[in-house]
Amino acid sequence: MLRGADGAARELTGESDMANLMGKRYTCSVCEATVLVTKAGEGELSCHAQAMEIAQAKPLPSSD
Repeated sequence: MLRGADGAARELTGESDMANLMGKRYTCSVCEATVLVTKAGEGELSCHAQAMEIAQAKPLPSSD
């Protein structure tokens, strides 16, 4: 679901400041759901009425 900063549902018309970045993973802070963006676009990803955040990369294990 795409929602603007004011909470109103939006079409992909470019009226939002946020852009979804292709290849990035977004995570919900409430339920830990993860979304992988396969097509970049305008808008904001949301889950549980909160904006999803870009997931941080996990550190690789040491090879020592």
